[in-house]
Amino acid sequence: MLAEDELRDAVLLVLANKQDLPKATDVAEITDKLGLHSLRHRNWCIQATCATSGDGLYEGLAWLSNPINPPFNTEKGFGHTGPPGVAVWDQPGTASSGH
Repeated sequence: MLAEDELRDAVLLVLANKQDLPKATDVAEITDKLGLHSLRHRNWCIQATCATSGDGLYEGLAWLSNPINPPFNTEKGFGHTGPPGVAVWDQPGTASSGH
């Protein structure tokens, strides 16, 4: 679906919900399974969330509402803590930058 021409400029926000549960799939594994690192020239963010407490929801929506999302940077690794890059939040309520 992301390959559609109409979505070429769309950003992608993935909410990794249920992170409060002990057997929840972590953000790194979800990132790998969805192949997010293979998305080139697209801004994306994966946010760990817990919908029942609201943890992580505001951070994800804040990223989505930012008119200038950080540019995709293939030089940065997952969880890298320096700008610029695609936002990756691996704990509800905490932020780091990477791709």
